[in-house]
Order: sequence, then C-alpha cells, then structure tokens
Amino acid sequence: MRLLITLSPLQDTPQPISKHHIQSTFYKIFKAIKLNKIHLKEGYKYFCFSNIFPFKKNKEFKKSSKLNILFSSPQKDLIYSLNGYLNSKPIINLGKYKFQIENSKALNNFYNKTNLVLITATPIVITIHKHLFTKFNIKSDREQLLWNNGMPLNAFVEGLNINLIRKYNKYNNTQVDEKINLIKNFKFKNFALVPYQKGKIAASYWEFVPNIKSKLVKQIVNFGLDCGFGEKNSAGFGFMNIIN
Repeated sequence: MRLLITLSPLQDTPQPISKHHIQSTFYKIFKAIKLNKIHLKEGYKYFCFSNIFPFKKNKEFKKSSKLNILFSSPQKDLIYSLNGYLNSKPIINLGKYKFQIENSKALNNFYNKTNLVLITATPIVITIHKHLFTKFNIKSDREQLLWNNGMPLNAFVEGLNINLIRKYNKYNNTQVDEKINLIKNFKFKNFALVPYQKGKIAASYWEFVPNIKSKLVKQIVNFGLDCGFGEKNSAGFGFMNIIN
C-alpha cells in the first residue's frame, strides 16, 4: 500500500530536501505513534518513500505551495497508523524547515496488469556478492561490491532479482526459488554517486518490464512496489513508479 502525503512549506525552502531529513522525520513520527521498534529492527524494514514532488531544478519550494511525498509499505498496520496520525495535520520538520501536513490518503496499489513498465523514482542500490563474480567476470578480492556502471548490466539485474525474492521470503516466511526470473526487459538510465550518511553511495536509475507469467511473480513485483527495489529502502532508495 501507499500513502499520498500532501504538505506545504511554512516558509520558502531551498531544494532539495535530503533523503536523510525525510527518513528522520518518519522515524520521529513512528516514535510518536508508538512504532519506534521499526527503527531498531535489524535487517529489512519493509518501507520506502519518494522524494518530494513536484520538483523543479534550482527552484525553491515556495511558502504555502502544495507538495507531495509517497510512502509505501506492505505493512498495512503501519500504513493505517501513519495515515491516521498525518490526517491530524501536524506541523513537521524536514531538516530546519517546517511543513504543514495538509492531507494523507491511503492508496491500495495492487497491480494486476501483465504489461507493467516500472521506472525508478529514486535510485537503486544493489550489492553484488562474491558468488556472482565468476559468472559476470568481475575481478575483485572482496566478498562483495556495490554495483557500479563499470560492471555488466546483467549482474545488477540478477542481484536485484535475488534481493527482492530474499526480502519477499523473509517477510512471508516462504522459500521461493531465488532463480525465478522477475525481470523480462530492462533499460539502464543513469549511474550516480548519491549523498548517503557522511559520504556518497553508488546507485542507479532503470526502467523495467516485469516477467509477469504467474500469480507468484505478480505478488513479488507488487511486494517490491510496496517495500522498494534493491537495498536501503528505508533511506528512500529504490522507490518505483509505474509508467504503464
């Protein structure tokens, strides 16, 4: 499920608002609604969020303008609790700037189409583990590497496939075969070093056509739309949009 959150800055605000500031605000809200254990949980946290939009490069967010953030999670209790709190229309801080929450609306976004086209709204982070090095002719003495644009595209897609099925299995306590192919076609868009914590992290932008041939693959893809593709979803990486 997703939440469409509408908010307005209470002052002219420079862009962009960082992922860290948005994540920190959500964690403060989780604490306010007694769900702060999500922050302390080890491993997958099963939620993701978009950047603030609409976004205009090199422009301020003007005072009282209408802006949006999408928040997504397969955890319905989290969605409903967050929605209830946000509809009390609190004032929140994003960094040092104040925003008024205007509205929050829950969206049930299970997609039944077999011809979905997905595009990254925020870049994806993927780790390539050592067992894939030989297959994709990656030369390194390390146990794992973050995918970068010097590596084969297929290595990214296979790493993404494995990551999504592992998250799905962990969340649902299932044992879906990690070799099931979730992606039929893909298009690499761009590579970027994105600010993360005190440095930068390798991330990339893509377009995907899922390989929806079964009910199971459809469920896994929808799960990915809820919790994010790739890694570090709770920091706002891997939020996906549907363009078809």
